[in-house]
Amino acid sequence: MMEAIFNSVFPIIIERDKKPEQIASGVLLEIKNHLFLLTSAHVFDDIQKFPLLIPTNSGFTKTNFSAACLPNTDENRVGDKIDLAYIKLNFDLKKNFSQGISPLTLNNVDTTDYKEKDDIYTFSGFPYRKTKYKENTIQSELYSFTGGLAPKETYDNLNYSPNTNILIDFNRKKTINILGDISTAPMPHGISGGGIFSYSKDISRLVTGNNIYRLVGIGHSYHEAQKILAGTSINLYLEIIYRNNPTLINNLDEIQGWTPLFNCVTYYKKDEWEIIKNTLEDADKLHSTWEEWRIATENYIEHLNSEKIQCRRMIFNINSFKEYCEKNKLPLIGRSRISYSSDLFAKEILEKKITFIVEN
Repeated sequence: MMEAIFNSVFPIIIERDKKPEQIASGVLLEIKNHLFLLTSAHVFDDIQKFPLLIPTNSGFTKTNFSAACLPNTDENRVGDKIDLAYIKLNFDLKKNFSQGISPLTLNNVDTTDYKEKDDIYTFSGFPYRKTKYKENTIQSELYSFTGGLAPKETYDNLNYSPNTNILIDFNRKKTINILGDISTAPMPHGISGGGIFSYSKDISRLVTGNNIYRLVGIGHSYHEAQKILAGTSINLYLEIIYRNNPTLINNLDEIQGWTPLFNCVTYYKKDEWEIIKNTLEDADKLHSTWEEWRIATENYIEHLNSEKIQCRRMIFNINSFKEYCEKNKLPLIGRSRISYSSDLFAKEILEKKITFIVEN
């Protein structure tokens, strides 16, 4: 059964020669009764040339919109590694969407997902080669392509940044379908602008069917020769949305006696785990392995998200932590780690690196 979160993936349809044509994908996101369609900049380049059609209960509806798009600095955006655009739709459209279409809220978004080797991600969208046309109707099917995180060497070779991009391995001719058979997947052209969703880090959830998906990015490129799907992290989209729509942001300086539902969580990087274990004075209180610690931590974050408490992973650096403890004359133990992460968190708030959005 398709998870409800995938109902946010939206077929982008234009009117060309007075006929509807599905060209790409997008993701619907609702923030404080504002409706945004997140997609790729190269998709928006095409949208600007033709009327945008919205599938509603009464058929296709032409709509006006405002939008933001990164400038095109390279022909056909060949060198655009961010490829970011969003469309702000009339909120009233929401109640008229065709059945099965519904926007995400911020509770479904993970802005600080930390990518590690062997993590799994799903790219979801509407391949336009699978679209069927009959008169003025369109039948378009949602596809999901799932793969493991690409290695750092691939990021380097394709000139992508692990901080802003998500890349997964995708060998189209050797995919496993829902029946467990090896098959050739359809060309992913048309899923540009579709969602990138994270899986629970606890792989056992995949077996039990208790997986929790979060939106972590927007897909934009298929590198066929390298067998890679690429996209951009969701936090860059939110940063531009908030910058262009300042009324969405709560001004903490003007709020008296209000504490945001936001929690910081110390995050240990896998490649520092052994150094951390050998340095901390209470290392015996940590989990035996990094894998055990990460599953416990990510399950805790998912629990907080289910309570509508936003989380931010604060990356732990052992050298920085030691300097902090020396400066403040603190032992290298648990309560000092909490203090260290809390101070980092407070610093980001003061430097306006964190934006608080409280949903109605």
